[in-house]
Amino acid sequence: MSRRFRVDTSPLRDHADFRRLFIANLITGLGSGATYVALPFQVAELTGSYLHVGVIGALEPRPVIRLATNRRRKSAWSRRGEVSTRNRRDIR
Repeated sequence: MSRRFRVDTSPLRDHADFRRLFIANLITGLGSGATYVALPFQVAELTGSYLHVGVIGALEPRPVIRLATNRRRKSAWSRRGEVSTRNRRDIR
């Protein structure tokens, strides 16, 4: 039964490049998680206001959401061919 739920770790053992990528992503994820905890804690320590902590907590995921929606919108435009030449010049 437990054999059915085991994770295949052979790519980590067999491929050094994949192992480096996996470790780098793991470190990045841990750093991002620490930031989500440390920033509100620091705001609470500096200001003593939990209203400010709530505002920071509400605004923290905003850049991630913004980037995700922009990526979807741009890919939809490019799939339909609606990206104008003017917008392409602005990118350069």
